[in-house]
Amino acid sequence: RGGCTVQRSSLLLAVALLRLVVFPTLHRCKTPARGRTPLPGHAPSIFRFGLGIGDGDGANQSLFYSRRVGRAPQGRAHPQGGWVDRPAESRILGAWKLSGKTSNGWSVGVLNAVTGREDARVATVSGERHSTAVEPLTNYAVTRVQRDFRNGNSALGAVATGVNREEVVAHDLGLRTGAYTGGVDARHRFGDGHIQLNVNLLASHVRGSTGAIEATQRSPIRYYQRPDAPHLSLDPTRTSLSGWSSTLELWKMGGGNWRWATGTQWRSPGFEANDAGFMTEGDFRAVFGFVGYVQNEPGKHLRSWRVNTSAWSNWTFGNEHTSLGGNVNGNVQFMNNWSAYGGINRQAEGLSTTQLRGGPAMVREASWNGWSGLNTDDRKAVQGNLGFNWNVRPESNSHSWNTNANLRWNPSSQIQLRAGPFVSRRVEDQQWGGLITTEAGPHYLLGRLDQTTVGMTARADLAISPTLTLQLYAQPFLSSGDYGEFKEVVAPRSELYQDRFRLLETQEDGRLYRVDLNGDGPLESFANPDFRVGQFRSNLVLRWEYRPGSTLFLVWAQARDDFQARGEFQLGDGVSDLFGHQPENVFMVKFNYWLTP
Repeated sequence: RGGCTVQRSSLLLAVALLRLVVFPTLHRCKTPARGRTPLPGHAPSIFRFGLGIGDGDGANQSLFYSRRVGRAPQGRAHPQGGWVDRPAESRILGAWKLSGKTSNGWSVGVLNAVTGREDARVATVSGERHSTAVEPLTNYAVTRVQRDFRNGNSALGAVATGVNREEVVAHDLGLRTGAYTGGVDARHRFGDGHIQLNVNLLASHVRGSTGAIEATQRSPIRYYQRPDAPHLSLDPTRTSLSGWSSTLELWKMGGGNWRWATGTQWRSPGFEANDAGFMTEGDFRAVFGFVGYVQNEPGKHLRSWRVNTSAWSNWTFGNEHTSLGGNVNGNVQFMNNWSAYGGINRQAEGLSTTQLRGGPAMVREASWNGWSGLNTDDRKAVQGNLGFNWNVRPESNSHSWNTNANLRWNPSSQIQLRAGPFVSRRVEDQQWGGLITTEAGPHYLLGRLDQTTVGMTARADLAISPTLTLQLYAQPFLSSGDYGEFKEVVAPRSELYQDRFRLLETQEDGRLYRVDLNGDGPLESFANPDFRVGQFRSNLVLRWEYRPGSTLFLVWAQARDDFQARGEFQLGDGVSDLFGHQPENVFMVKFNYWLTP
């Protein structure tokens, strides 16, 4: 105050006290839950270490992903004609988190959590009852340090994560016994603070049984078993796997109207961060460029506007060209504070190394996609937004679209209500159908998928007092997929789309399809992949700040899941079946204690 700057150190200690899972009445062949209830509250930004580049889908990838702690058990239990009660989540036996920033520029974050061994209860049709482990006792640890220089314009940092699992159970379940990542990063601003250079270098190491490491090599992230990738080699005798990742970005973030960026990222095939973090792909080298123009000075009709263009290209470490694309997008804010945005993207033809799930690379045809949206004035008591995006691939007659709307109402300064539906339609001519191996070799099957998805998200926030709040979240979700027009991939790199496949004459036999793949008379069979999935997630969170910076959370979460092996979309029946299932309820207590408020 009065022109004086006060500097002090601050540390926050968070402890998860209790996690109690209440199981419902047992059900015959219970469907595993899809998802889990996260710890209440967001992790401080010190734990955020992004793995992607730019602000697209890769921006969601991170070296630490909090939902890994307390994840759904990874093992399976076989009902043998009876029933299985399999917990939907791993119990958090204890957790603590220490984070803060000192007066001399050090930012520190340390987190440790232990989740318990989980067992599924099985009753066979003969009446035998037993338990089988589906998740080992696991310890998660994350450490992040960063030091600021030049009044925060430059920084150096280091990060490390570690996951250790109970060895015997991990071996039995084919899970990795240990997984570690670590690395360094730096940022530097110059040009009057308008230009920033970001760089990081990371390494990973996982270990386990030969089965666990073979599964790691066969993972969709890398597919070491691909027959046409000489730079990859599957070794079933390995008990560990290591890899690395590096990123270099240069951004012009301010100064004048022009913005630009360029960068590159390399991620080796062996890099693996999914035990503690979240990543979706490996084995790539990527480059990108971006140019934008922003106008923040109000004009006659617009308060502000912006237009951007970007381009990118990707290759595997075997020099396979997998992606080449670009887009143009922009947004405007009107004088009444409404805003709109939109963009169009072109993706050129490239090689897909994942389409055949471990098979040879396949040509992915060119596509167009776009997006748009409208937002009302966010200062009003009633606010709304509408979004829409689409994708078309003319060569295969594949297309998709989805739309979402959201209405927000603030009847008072203490209450906020939000709700909105989302709907999507997708027709995909190259949806994975399965792999059948005969004496003639592997046969890769694809089908034409017709999928419909609907759902709704609702939230309510009530501020009972400045230190006591109540939050409610609920989301029902229903999706169905109907398959047809099955085909076998015969020439995955052919120039003409129709030459890549052979249409199959299938015969339906209950839940099976039968087809003569070899032309020798006997019929091979594969399961009908039609599906209908329903899911409901809700949680109620009471938050009490019992002293400045220190909080207590009481949480009640409920989950319902339904799966039907049929593809027709029936909204009424789907909702009825979903809410006909007994729910699983989770009760949790968590508190934060600020050591130096």
